[in-house]
Amino acid sequence: MKNEITEWFNNVLDSEIASSKGKQRVVKSQRDANILKEVFNFSSSTKLSQTEIAEKFNLSNERIRQLKVKKMKAISSLIEKDKNEFATEFKSFFRKLPNTKNHNELSEFIFKICKGYFPEENLKETSDFFVRLLSKNSTIIKDTKDAVIAHEKTSNKELKKVSQNKIKLDEKIRSFLSSIVFPGEVKIFEEIDFNLTREPLKNEKANSGFFYSSKTGRNLQYEALQEKSVFEFLESRPEIIDFIEQPVKLQNGEDIYTPDLAVLLNSGEIIIIEVKQLNEMVEGKVLRKLELLSNYCKTLGYGFTMIDANINSYEKLLSRKVDRVLETFFENRFKSAKSSIFYDEYQTILQEFNCFKVDVQALFLQKAWYYRSFPVLLSNSLKKSTEKFVKEFLIPEGKKKFQKETI
Repeated sequence: MKNEITEWFNNVLDSEIASSKGKQRVVKSQRDANILKEVFNFSSSTKLSQTEIAEKFNLSNERIRQLKVKKMKAISSLIEKDKNEFATEFKSFFRKLPNTKNHNELSEFIFKICKGYFPEENLKETSDFFVRLLSKNSTIIKDTKDAVIAHEKTSNKELKKVSQNKIKLDEKIRSFLSSIVFPGEVKIFEEIDFNLTREPLKNEKANSGFFYSSKTGRNLQYEALQEKSVFEFLESRPEIIDFIEQPVKLQNGEDIYTPDLAVLLNSGEIIIIEVKQLNEMVEGKVLRKLELLSNYCKTLGYGFTMIDANINSYEKLLSRKVDRVLETFFENRFKSAKSSIFYDEYQTILQEFNCFKVDVQALFLQKAWYYRSFPVLLSNSLKKSTEKFVKEFLIPEGKKKFQKETI
């Protein structure tokens, strides 16, 4: 309807210029008609501002404003006289004003009509134009203008919020992609298919359940809310083509491990994801699982990463600034005969250095030391193969040569 209104309005002006009324014409010249077409160009998303219109026709801002105000009543008269079928329908539609003398109701009605038919960027001009056509009451005109101003403030806040949320999501996907490690030659795939029969959830926990994915066309099982949060993120991102939960069971001796997710990127890589809380990512048993996953991915050309519900990866721990005094303390402490640290001593260290557990966890991951949260055990004796894996694939210095350049 926006284009029809603009086309109809322009035709009204052109018809007036082409008429034989001479000096009695409401619009005296083609230039005035062209200016008014620009002023009341309701359909264009690239509508010129009043200043731009003035520059285009080599006139002052004030002259454009005067022409707009001066011609408003005359244009109203032209529209009243127009017998076009669309004009009749349009006038009838806009005259469905509430049967009330309440100025607020009338102005709100006019505002809603304009808001429903015209682009946001043209709302101020269109509402001002039509309220003056439909009412000569200055209070209604002012109330409509105030309604537009209030709407613009709300819209700006909403747009800002949407923009901020988009920035956060974009930052999350960048963080996710940058955390991916490719332990071997990268391979490209057209689809994701692990042919794994999943067993139904047993002894369902309060935080377990199903998430329907339109990308996969089925319900995905999650065993914790943090997995569900990751599902929602993957579902929302165009970079992710497909994903599947608990894709494979891995075993090395007595160690049996089922990673949480496998995803297919729009660039063709398959990535295996382990979902853990940030404080769990430094646990010795978790790193051993990740080592097993790395060996599996290396043979098949997959990548892998470890993230939490907020899409923070293990890199958040690796990039955390470490207290060098605390680092020196632990280095000296592990040189003693009694190298292991248990609960009571750990609590004392936290108090003496006025630090948090995450500070210690970040340090231990960066140094590839052993950390166990329960029962507490800290030492520098991480399994040799796991220590090699952490230094070779996780820490930035070792990871760079394995990082896919296109990501």
